[in-house]
Amino acid sequence: MFDATDPTIVPLFRNNRTRFIPLFDIINKFVEFYLTGVIKPALILHEIFYSWLSIAIRTLLDGCSNYIPTWFTANFITYARTVLVIPCITLLALGYQILPSTIVILVNSGDYLDGVVARFWVDIKKEKDARDGHK
Repeated sequence: MFDATDPTIVPLFRNNRTRFIPLFDIINKFVEFYLTGVIKPALILHEIFYSWLSIAIRTLLDGCSNYIPTWFTANFITYARTVLVIPCITLLALGYQILPSTIVILVNSGDYLDGVVARFWVDIKKEKDARDGHK
């Protein structure tokens, strides 16, 4: 039977939090190392890559601005990404792996593309309003 006054058992339950402090210190140091040594350099490379990609896509959109249809908006890209969920799930259910993975990568890229396209159309609207004399 458990006796809460037994002097051999009471120290096990008293002040248990202090027993975990060294473990938390080790975990904290590991997480801090991981964030500064692995994640921070990866984020720097990520920022460099996406800055370059944004400039490249924007240059392409600006160069082809006379040929881009007005329906090619950020909303259209978002709707197209959403519709691609159906074939992706169907292909996964049928046991395919490569094509659904490609669709997921395409959809992820579309997430970035719709932001660039949205900024493109905002700038086009500003240019048009400036030409027409509107604010």
